[in-house]
Amino acid sequence: AIMYHTKGIEKDINIEKIVNQCRTEVYDGIKTSDVSRSIIMVVRSMIEKDMAYSRLGARLLINELNREAIGLEQIDYEKLDEQYRNAFETNIKKAVEIKKLDEKMLSFDFKKLSKALEPERDDLFQYLGAETLNERYIIKDPSTKQTLETLQYFWMRVAMGVALNEKRKEARAIEFYEMISTFRFVPSTPTLFHSGMPRAQLSSCYLNIVEDDLDHIFKVYGDIAQLSKWAGGIGT
Repeated sequence: AIMYHTKGIEKDINIEKIVNQCRTEVYDGIKTSDVSRSIIMVVRSMIEKDMAYSRLGARLLINELNREAIGLEQIDYEKLDEQYRNAFETNIKKAVEIKKLDEKMLSFDFKKLSKALEPERDDLFQYLGAETLNERYIIKDPSTKQTLETLQYFWMRVAMGVALNEKRKEARAIEFYEMISTFRFVPSTPTLFHSGMPRAQLSSCYLNIVEDDLDHIFKVYGDIAQLSKWAGGIGT
């Protein structure tokens, strides 16, 4: 796995050192998933030595996300591209079923959108960016803990949510996806959190004014509490 993911950075990576360190991390009866996580943690600890380890760590982590989103039992590396694109629609439907996404998200033409996915853009990520999206942003099934989004699924889901009210929504979603998946523009946190979700609060910041009136002061407290709950920044 390590050698496969070192393409282009072989000269900057000490595979022997990684393997030796991994040997000290494993134990009898360790799960395969824990072995993969141990390798990622070992590589992460070496980032301070060379940024090539950041690229390697990102590749290893993203590979795990992709495998989990497709399904560890279903994955077939000879049909990986086809499975990757098919799982996009499957996982959107599952996210709707468990109330993570709005039912309106099912109104898109998934063949057009899945064809537009560009998995190779995952390589734009360094480790910290990939891990931040994994820990805070991408959709997971709360009951099974399964990851439902790859990083490219995530970008497309955000683009779909933003495009929901557009007349040519598939074309617009792909246009938005092209912009954000290449890092030319990345929306702020509320948009990334909530795009396509039942409560699609996409705005970043709110300004309000408090009148010199006791009732209004406490009304604004309530307003601020609701805005803060759904990730809005407040200026009063």
